[in-house]
Amino acid sequence: MRVHIFKAQGNQYGFSCDPLGANLPADRGAWSAFKAIEIFEDHPAPRIGVNEADILMGIQNQGFLSD
Repeated sequence: MRVHIFKAQGNQYGFSCDPLGANLPADRGAWSAFKAIEIFEDHPAPRIGVNEADILMGIQNQGFLSD
């Protein structure tokens, strides 16, 4: 799954399948595109500092994951 990573004020990150991040919570301020990566459910790798299974579950459950 192609996941787009966004950064908000402070050290907050959001993960979404939407390349524009339109479904990220607006109460965190403006989201800026950071990068996009491929995440595979059967191939987790700790390369982004967040558990990839948690990202996939958040996207599946609510369309995004934010910290």
